[in-house]
Amino acid sequence: RGIANSKQLYGTNECAGCTLRAQCAPRSNPNGTKRIIGTHIHASVAERMRLKMLGAEAKEAMRRRRCTIEPLFGIVKYCRKLHQLLLRGLAAVDSAWRFEMAVHNIAKLTLIRATC
Repeated sequence: RGIANSKQLYGTNECAGCTLRAQCAPRSNPNGTKRIIGTHIHASVAERMRLKMLGAEAKEAMRRRRCTIEPLFGIVKYCRKLHQLLLRGLAAVDSAWRFEMAVHNIAKLTLIRATC
């Protein structure tokens, strides 16, 4: 039927004679004259990722990632307010990211020196 608001819509007018109408027709439409089912356009990708994340290997990888890289991205995005880079081209973005990481590392070193 089409895509609306990031949902794939499936519709039919053939519910009246269907033997499964009582199981799938919504209660707001007791006559079952029309049925529209909406699913998110990326539902299959999300389901594959959900199944992948159920494994022990994925859980171990996420446990390591929480301790290493995720806090860094949170600090850069929240504290440094770097939600998006307003640059074009891979070289410019790479330079800006390296600069932000240098600033982050210098700030960490400053804090370490201040406590010693």
